[in-house]
Amino acid sequence: MNTLIEKITMQQQCPSKVFLFKEGLFYKAYNQGAYLLRHKKYKVSVKRIKNSNNEVVSIGFPSAVYHKLQEKICIETFESYSCFDSNAVFDDAEFQNWYNEIVIIEQIKTKSMSQKKNGLCTSSYNEIIQQIKNYPLANKTPMEVFVWVASLQSKLI
Repeated sequence: MNTLIEKITMQQQCPSKVFLFKEGLFYKAYNQGAYLLRHKKYKVSVKRIKNSNNEVVSIGFPSAVYHKLQEKICIETFESYSCFDSNAVFDDAEFQNWYNEIVIIEQIKTKSMSQKKNGLCTSSYNEIIQQIKNYPLANKTPMEVFVWVASLQSKLI
């Protein structure tokens, strides 16, 4: 059985492959693997790694979906995981932008939930979510994105 850190490390070492790990009734892909499957519109989850200041992004789907994938693509199966080649050129900068956006959205949701519990909910939450959804990320430089995220953070403080 692989630990979460081992799964993330395995995926990170071969970013153009998708590693799938059976967890209960579901198969999960982490970070780069989840990114490579983003076009499938699976629900993305974010989890903070214990004793770390990092988050891990994952997607999961039931065994039935896994078996349908097997019919369409060649999936190599090993003792503790399965993997397949995504046939895509992995762009680390695009992955980092996607990853950061997912993590920021999750942080906003978490903060909003906390505010709701404390009776501090504001309508600005929905406004910020709309700004994130509509932000033309592909047309911006990393510096412009950084400045934009900083302005969003100041609205949340």
